[in-house]
Parts: sequence; structure tokens; C-alpha cells
Amino acid sequence: MSSYTLLRNALQVHDLIINRRRGELTKPGIASKLHITEKQVTKAIDFLRVMGYPAKHNAQRNFWYYEWVEQDRHAVIDDVLAPRLKELPKADLGILLMLQRGREFLRNTPLFGEAERFIKLLDDGRLSVINHQLRDMFSYRSRPVILQPGCFEAVASAVYARKQITFSYRKPEQGSLMRRKVDPHHMTWDDDMWYLMGWDHDRNEMRTFALTRMKSVKITDETFDSISRQKIDAQLEHAFKMVGKGGKTPPKTVRLRFSPAASIRVQERQWHFSQDIKPLPNDECEVTLELASFSEVESWILSWGEHCTVLEPSELVDRVRKSALAISAKYQAQ
Repeated sequence: MSSYTLLRNALQVHDLIINRRRGELTKPGIASKLHITEKQVTKAIDFLRVMGYPAKHNAQRNFWYYEWVEQDRHAVIDDVLAPRLKELPKADLGILLMLQRGREFLRNTPLFGEAERFIKLLDDGRLSVINHQLRDMFSYRSRPVILQPGCFEAVASAVYARKQITFSYRKPEQGSLMRRKVDPHHMTWDDDMWYLMGWDHDRNEMRTFALTRMKSVKITDETFDSISRQKIDAQLEHAFKMVGKGGKTPPKTVRLRFSPAASIRVQERQWHFSQDIKPLPNDECEVTLELASFSEVESWILSWGEHCTVLEPSELVDRVRKSALAISAKYQAQ
């Protein structure tokens, strides 16, 4: 087994242990979850122990856990694991990122499991040849974003090292830059954009920042404690895309009616996890969503023009009506 494969397996086992997924933490359960052998699980656990992760097995309840104090965990990640990750060849990381993105397009489809099994059959050499053969046949189209030089690298490094950052930021509705101090917890890619989710010390709450709007990013010496993925996901609960209320605002029901010209396109995609699409007579359709914020869905509604009608709530009806009147007024003035 290559050192890279061992490190990859160890990181995946580590992720299961720190999230305390007890139902999967027998050795056979871990092996099945990660699609590796029980022998590889044993080697991964041994590797974690050598690296300073005190993996223990609870024989009575049959699950693995770490026996340590919190400050020891941070020291191990900062001083031991991080340098080893940085030693991975850039080519390997590039292949991993390519595979990760390709798999994400297949998630929640029957093809996802097949893709996972197929990838395990390939070594790096065969994968490289196949990629070369297929690059003229298949492609991903995206619109490159414009980031300040060094912005992505600085933010990603701070997220990984759990170091606080400061940066200048301008929201679309603001005219001037504002200096922010943030604990960067998580980066995510959505709709051709990179976003940072972190604790804003000035607002005293979790906020989401577009990297395209960040300038003069500085990494400080201040560290912070990581938070669970569940809390990260809660930040975007009931957001149409990336603007959420952190679970603080109860969602409201949004009902939209689409014309025959738009209906078939609307029914082709999963726009939101809460969506319910009901076909209507005359080839129209009605879409129901549960959302806590209307800013992003309003823009989406307007992008459909006359082919989308807001049925409820009244607050969103008024917002779209005002925007439509403002657009009409601009053209009438010409």
C-alpha cells in the first residue's frame, strides 16, 4: 500500500471517529463504509496512533473513539498531520479534486456508487491515460470568478490551520469596504463561486462571505476551535443558495407558478432540497419551496421574466412587484 493510500485511509477513518458515527465504527463497518479492507482499516488506525491520535476501542459498545483532551487534538493536527498533507504531490491533489468534483455531479443518483467502485479499480497511470482519452469527449463548463491575488490560498490555509483572518469586504448593497475579523470554519463551492462560512466577531454570529468580495486577506496568529459539520449545515438551512438565517428564522412557504414555456425546464432540475413540483393543466407547473430568506429566490424568479408568477407569500409578491416596476420604469424613461 502506498504512503498516499495509507494517509487517505487514515484521514477517512479519522473523520468517522471524530464524528462519533457509532453504528459504523466496527472494523467491518468502517471497511464497508470506506470501500477498503479490514486490514487497511487496521493499518489506518495504527497509523493514527503513531501520529499521536489515541484511538481506543470500546469493546462493550463496539465503537472506536479518541482518548484525549481537546488541546492535544489541536496540537496533533497542527504539528503532525498538516505538514504531511502539504507533502502530497500537486499532481495527486489535482487528480483527487477532479475526481471529487466529478463524483459530486453524480451524488444522489444511482451512478454515484458505480463511479466509486470504478475509481477503485484504477491506478494513477491508467486514470491518467483515460483522462487524456476522454478530455475531448466530455467537459465541465463553468464561469471563472475573479479573485484578488493570494485570496484563495490565504483563506484555504487559514481554514485548514484554524487561524483567524481579517479582510476588507463589500456587500453588494454597500458602497464602501468594511474591515472584518472572522474565524474561517468552512469553504464551499456553489454555482461557480467560492464561499467562506465563518464566525464574524463584529456581528457575533456565523456569516457567509463570497471570496470574490474579499480583499487584503491577512492571517493572524489567533486560533479558534472547530465546530461540527452539522452546525455548518445549519447555517444554510432553508437558504435557496448561500444566504441563510442560521436556523434563527423559521422558513416560509413559497409558491410559484410557471408558464408552459418554462415548466419543462423547471421540472428538469433539483433547485432546492424542499422543492415540490406539481404539474398543472395547460402544461404549467407549481413549485413549492420552504425558505427563510427571499433575496436569492427573488433574483431567480426575476430571471424567468413573465414566465414565473409568485402566488405566496405576500411579502415576496410585493418584493417582486416593486422590482418589476422599477425595471419597467427604466425602460419607459428611454
